[in-house]
Amino acid sequence: MASGAAHAIGMLKTGYLADIAVYDGSTNKDFRAVIDGGVEDVALVLRGGTALYGDTPLITDPAVLPPATSRCAPWPGDVCGKEKTACIDVRASSNPPTLATVLEAGTKFYPTFFCKNETPTDEPSCHPSRPGVVRGSTVYDGNPTESDKDGDGIPDDRDNCPLIFNPVRPMDGGNQADSDNDGIGDACDECPNDGSQECDHLSGADIDGDGVPNGIDNCLTVANADQADADDDGIGDACDTCAESRSGADPCDYPISTVRNPAAAGHPDVPSVVAVEGIVSAKLASTHLYIQETVEGGPWQGIYLQADALAGNASTGPRLGQKVRAVGLHKNPFDQDQITLATITVIDTAVTPAVPLLVNVNQINTAARAAAEPYESLLVRVDGSFVVTDPNLNGVKDAAHDARWEMEVSPGGLRIHDQLFRRFGNCGTTGGQLCPYPAPGFEKDATFSSFTGIMGWSFSQRKLYPRNAADLVR
Repeated sequence: MASGAAHAIGMLKTGYLADIAVYDGSTNKDFRAVIDGGVEDVALVLRGGTALYGDTPLITDPAVLPPATSRCAPWPGDVCGKEKTACIDVRASSNPPTLATVLEAGTKFYPTFFCKNETPTDEPSCHPSRPGVVRGSTVYDGNPTESDKDGDGIPDDRDNCPLIFNPVRPMDGGNQADSDNDGIGDACDECPNDGSQECDHLSGADIDGDGVPNGIDNCLTVANADQADADDDGIGDACDTCAESRSGADPCDYPISTVRNPAAAGHPDVPSVVAVEGIVSAKLASTHLYIQETVEGGPWQGIYLQADALAGNASTGPRLGQKVRAVGLHKNPFDQDQITLATITVIDTAVTPAVPLLVNVNQINTAARAAAEPYESLLVRVDGSFVVTDPNLNGVKDAAHDARWEMEVSPGGLRIHDQLFRRFGNCGTTGGQLCPYPAPGFEKDATFSSFTGIMGWSFSQRKLYPRNAADLVR
């Protein structure tokens, strides 16, 4: 609940992600196995159904064994008398560390574990105490007594929560917290803001109060006693944002235009995990792509992807014109719509190049303000008689300078940026000498008849990103 992921984790149900910890219950039973468990009692840890750590006989069982791509190894020695195996997540590195190197690096600073009968070193005490009065606070040592059963320093006959630890804090003005002044302390008051005690008395086993227990409620946080589920996907109509059937952790499929256009029917909340399909219109690298909903393009149809997992690599990944499916987190950092942490899969290997949408310069420049938003991340073309008015907006000193190349043209004050076409195809050195900047053909008063590229947004400016030399027409 606290992570906002109750629709995907926290229950052993079909469609949920298997983020699971299994504890040894041979001695302690039920919840007590977790409460009293130590590191030695952690029998198995799964993340997304993949084993990461646990008892060696269990984690090496063929039914549990992680895929060969995982880097697993026995824990050196034992863990409080039990043989354990741990696996390293190797997805984020082409040269992942071994368990031995991870342990060597970490144990220089602190032990990796303490057994449950040991007291961790250099850790603060978990036992509550306040030896002196601070702005009217209670003095207590945290030890229960016959007259103070909760150990909060307030005798039971004066304690507004005699069985719940709730001392007077420095912020409480000398009195135990009681927001509705009904004599029942906030710590034990089922209606802390209602002195009549007539509020809805919700249960932890039914957090939305609809009479359906959490474990079988198809809308965990939305009251829906009827449990209506028209598409029979296990997600109640009252909380189902997807038109199609899906299971718990599966994201909704959206048209790119629905994701991008905040006024579109069914527009998802931001941030949220979404799935989209589109034609690759530009590539910054194999892991940074622009895609659009249709080959011809249209307002709100373009979006920027930052990949987390990608079929192929820089040379074999998605090609321009191929259709891909992306599943990731839709965000709007710095006012730019994008899908990050995206898993991208080529779903059609046929190449059908995206067609740039013909627009007027005044539709896409910074002066257009919000009217230019529908064209962000879309492949566009603008025709006319353009003259370079400022060839060096970023103050580049020479072609070796690290600043991005950016020029402004008129009419319209359109900015042309080398985000996708580094240095607009110009060299870094010539004859051992640094190339001049602006490069030949990009000086002040140079003329162009057409620009094609991706419409971008950076540093509060609308910019066009040509992809190659063919996108810059003289």
